[in-house]
Amino acid sequence: MKKQTKHLLERGFNPVRRDLSFDKLVCAVNPFLEEVNSPVSLGVYLRLKYASYEEYLSMELNPLDYDNPDKFRLDYQCVKLFSKSEFFPSIYDTEKEAMQSFIQSELDCKLTNDRFMTREDPDFRDPVLNSITYGAIRKISRILGDVPSLHDLPVKFGPGNNVGLSKTTSVYDKLTAELTLTGNAKSIAQKVMETCPSWASYISRGGVPTPPNSEHLVPFNVVSGSILGFVPKNAKTDRPICTEPLMNGFIQRGIGIYLQKRLRKTGCNLRTQARNQELARVGSLSNNLATIDLKSASDTISYMTVLELLPLPWFNLLESCRSPRYTFQGNYYEFNKFSSMGNGYTFELESLIFLALSRSVCDFLEIKCTDVSVYGDDIIVPSRAVQLLRRVLKHFGFVVNETKSFDQGPFRESCGKDWFLGELVRPLFLKSKPSNASLMIWCNHIYRISEGLLDPRYKVLYDGLYDLVDSRYRVLKGPDGFGDGHFVVSWDRRSIGGHSLRRRGWEGHGYYTLDQTPYTKAVTDDAVYPVALYGAQFSSEPSLRDKLQVSHLSKDGLLHPVSRNCTRTTLRRAFHPWNTG
Repeated sequence: MKKQTKHLLERGFNPVRRDLSFDKLVCAVNPFLEEVNSPVSLGVYLRLKYASYEEYLSMELNPLDYDNPDKFRLDYQCVKLFSKSEFFPSIYDTEKEAMQSFIQSELDCKLTNDRFMTREDPDFRDPVLNSITYGAIRKISRILGDVPSLHDLPVKFGPGNNVGLSKTTSVYDKLTAELTLTGNAKSIAQKVMETCPSWASYISRGGVPTPPNSEHLVPFNVVSGSILGFVPKNAKTDRPICTEPLMNGFIQRGIGIYLQKRLRKTGCNLRTQARNQELARVGSLSNNLATIDLKSASDTISYMTVLELLPLPWFNLLESCRSPRYTFQGNYYEFNKFSSMGNGYTFELESLIFLALSRSVCDFLEIKCTDVSVYGDDIIVPSRAVQLLRRVLKHFGFVVNETKSFDQGPFRESCGKDWFLGELVRPLFLKSKPSNASLMIWCNHIYRISEGLLDPRYKVLYDGLYDLVDSRYRVLKGPDGFGDGHFVVSWDRRSIGGHSLRRRGWEGHGYYTLDQTPYTKAVTDDAVYPVALYGAQFSSEPSLRDKLQVSHLSKDGLLHPVSRNCTRTTLRRAFHPWNTG
């Protein structure tokens, strides 16, 4: 092992880019399906063997049919292995499926908008729904407080693309890009630019920063709206997402951050999923808590729902920077939804709405709200509130995802954690395209969920995937807790031949691991000033420090930003105490 790793270091480690076929991956997991030896695993085995892929993807387990976490975990793993695979044999037109879902969401939003505008539906005369609606309105008003001034709004760039911007999305690229926006956002964008004089000066004159003194100094490019696109979601469908104009996204993200702060003061912390995950575990044990998931929640926030629930000053602020329409294949369409996935405040807005509705339902039923928790469209409420909450959600145009919502039985699912009677049963999803790097990640996941391969059935799955890995990768072995740049192994399996002397306790030992090292690019043009000031403003946020580094070069006495655009894989020698017993 030492000779091999030393040789790799001397030559430099160039990852082996070897694509593996779907059939090879199926052959690697077949021994695991045989080892599980249950009716469900046999069904998965036969469907994959005879290419009945559509039947496989339609397989679902009913947790109520199980009383043992171990049996459920194994069958659940068999069913979910390829359910989210982006490389699944093409039996679905995933983009067409996503487009149909998007259109259906738009139609649903239109129906909701029409219902709220005419108010002819009997639900609007229902005293129960009216009481809960008014309660939600009051809660939202208290959570939001007064509309902040633009100086207090923490405007910033999001991580993704924007209209008029290429695939390069660093801070430098966004600060030097064309300022695209929608017509309704021009007024607020001009006021925001007045709070960023260095940026405004660079865009308008490219010279020494001076505060802009007229609207004409900042040239905006008015566009019709966002651009509809699709990203992979699972084997059946893609995920629709809208790319926002640059200035719209800049302001939207500031509003989203402000909403996060207001929600955190009421006990809803959107920076972590831990509360939802823990309550889901408790619910799987006690049966007193339910987990509710919604279909296309981000795409079914109708315009009239937001107008109905939010205070008018806040509605006007959100309205002033939303995209009122979207572009698809060169054609423009009006949105029936208020904001789409891709809008910088959609996640916080949906969390606010679902939190207020859930708490209002509990208040109406005189149930304590202490166990109500929301993270996006992942909702946890007391089981007694589920029936009424479903009715309220339907009233506002939201559709409950029945296959991912649980209020009875031993199973709960929320925020990436699946629990059965308090035991974690989250399966491995073979999602990304199989490669050496993805195989290493999958093997490590199996190692962790099987508590170090103590379960012989999971060891069969591990060995099947491990055998597909290129030999140069197999020498990378190290301790757990330091990423997936190496195969996680115990002390007695750290060497290839397994000849290491087993000791008890902790010992410090070196190992080799792969790191993703970012490229850096020094910038010396006039954009240095706004980029440096932007970096200084957000220097307390680690995520932005990773993307932007401001350094002082003594040669010319100027600040030069360093823009990080891409990464390369490098082999690194690491050292850490390793549990030997």
